[in-house]
Order: sequence, then C-alpha cells, then structure tokens
Amino acid sequence: MNSRARPDSTRGRSAALILMALAVAVSIFIVADGGLRITDANAQDDGSCGTDLAMVLDSSGSIDQTELATMKDAFTTMIDAFLPATPSELAVVDFDRDGRVMQDFTSDTTALSDALDAITRGGLTNWQDGIRKARRLFPNGDVPDVMVFASDGRPNKVSSTEEFNRRKALRKAIRQADKAKAAGIRLIAIGIGDGLRVDKLEAIASSPSDVYTTDFDTLAETLAELAGELCSSTITVNKVIDGDGDLGTTGDQSPGEGWTFTPNVTGGASDPASGDTAADGTVAFTITPGDATIDLVETLANPWTLLGAGCTGATDNGASDGVDSVDGIVTAAGEDVTCTFYNFDETPPTS
Repeated sequence: MNSRARPDSTRGRSAALILMALAVAVSIFIVADGGLRITDANAQDDGSCGTDLAMVLDSSGSIDQTELATMKDAFTTMIDAFLPATPSELAVVDFDRDGRVMQDFTSDTTALSDALDAITRGGLTNWQDGIRKARRLFPNGDVPDVMVFASDGRPNKVSSTEEFNRRKALRKAIRQADKAKAAGIRLIAIGIGDGLRVDKLEAIASSPSDVYTTDFDTLAETLAELAGELCSSTITVNKVIDGDGDLGTTGDQSPGEGWTFTPNVTGGASDPASGDTAADGTVAFTITPGDATIDLVETLANPWTLLGAGCTGATDNGASDGVDSVDGIVTAAGEDVTCTFYNFDETPPTS
C-alpha cells in the first residue's frame, strides 16, 4: 500500500501533474466526502500518454453542493488541459443511487463541459453501477486501459430498488471490478479521507501495490506520483563487484557503491540524468515518457573491467557491448526494468 502527502507550497505544481495523472488513466472513479481544488493546470503532453478517459464522479448525498462544484471545476480544468492538445477522448459518468453515462467518449470539449454541468447530487453510493457503466464504454480505442478508483471505502447501495446494504454493495462492486480486470483493465484504488477500510480497496484493486491512501489536501500529489508511474518507466541498476573474476561463483560478490551510471535516452529524458550507486549497489532512473530507447552506460576506470551486464523487464532488454554499457534497451510506459552490471578489479595481487 502506498501513502502520499503534499505540502501547500506545491499546490500549483501538483495540480498540473494531477491532470497528467488523470489523462493516463482510462477510468477515473471519484468518491468524495471533502473538496478537491485545482488552482493551476498547465499540463503538457507529447501524445505518448493519449488515452480514452472515462471520468466517473460521485454525486451522492455525502457530497455537498460546494464540493460537487469543486469537483466539476477540477474536471473541467482537466478537459481544457488535454483537449485538443492530446490524442485523447473523454467520457463522463456519474453515480449515486445508480450510475449514469452523461457523455460517451468524445473529443468535443463543449459536450464534455455540458455533461459535467448537468450532474446533480443526492442519494446513496452505488460503486457497482458506476464501475459497470464506465466499464461498458470500453474498448473505445487501441490504448492501454487503466481504471483509477478513488474512494473512502464505503459502498452502500446495489440498485435503485434495494435499500442500504454495505456487504452486498461491496460484493457486487468486486464482481464488476473482476470483470474489468478480466478485460485487461488495470484497476488502481485510491482511498481518500479518514477511517478508510483499505481491505475494501484491496478487494477491487489489481494488486496490493495498486492501492494508495490520501486525503483531499494531498490527493493532487498522490495522483501526480501515480502519473509518473503510469506514464514513465523505471530502470534500476544493480552494481555487483566480483572478487575473483568468475561469475560462476557468487560468494565473493558484493554491492558496488559510488559507481556512476548515465542513461542516454532517445525519445525521452531520464531523471536524474546520471546517478551514483548507493551502499546497496543500486541507483534508479525514471524515464519519461516511458516509451523510449536507452543506452545505459557506466563510468569505468582502470583497473576495473566489465565482466558482464544485462537487463530484465523491458520490452527489449538490449545487449551488453562488452565494454561499459547495455545498449538498445526499449521500454514501455509502466515497465520496471532491472539492469545488473558485474565488474572485476584486474589489479595484480601483491606478493
């Protein structure tokens, strides 16, 4: 489970990033008992994160009129940030007693804004129908499918004809979530507010690592970091010093600290641009956008030599040049790549 926090001084910057996060999600499911405010939105996208984005808003009675207006403003800002600048289509779904498709997928910003304006509040909280109505809008295009589900963990309604029943409401919501995941949709659950039941979120998420907890005043940072995870790829270097120069033996191996690595990226950028391995022999790089080609180079000095190097987890793991790098690593958004470098000190032993 992940937990994030955001200081007030970063509100404007994080607000821009929250829009990027929402743009890479295929279905955004917001259940609220507080306010979400976006004060600045200047997110830019080069198209690598273009997506079909279904905005699913909670309009139940737990949300007051001011909070609903704040959510509408946030999603309107999101629409303006990504259309027409990116190759995305958006849809609007709201739910309380039932789910409603207010607008199917479109790139028409006026139609989307009108759909948001038409949402009214009232009633209980029907997760099941909100997920189902959004799920049935897919597939719309040939893009990755992700559902970001943000909730306080308390579904309480199954249908307009049945009364308050939390246990049954959760069971039915899980069934819809399972259908979404079976269709290839990655489901990320975000718990918002106090008194969260994380177990309920884990029950619908694709994995425990796909569950985040936050408050409304830190939701922007949570989604900003999620944007990085969804739009970017990561490369983690594992530096190993081999004591005897024989990779067939491992008892003489130890982590290599203080070694500098530089990802040379085609089609993107690395953060950091270069870095040194820590005491555990590792250093991590974020590649943005995630769809890129990387030559990963270590800085070598005599008398050290490269015994071997290789990567796992990439679309194409590339190949070692036998000197100081692994070249031609091809990554895709969301991939976590590990590259291991083995080095040997060729200094002759002293007598």
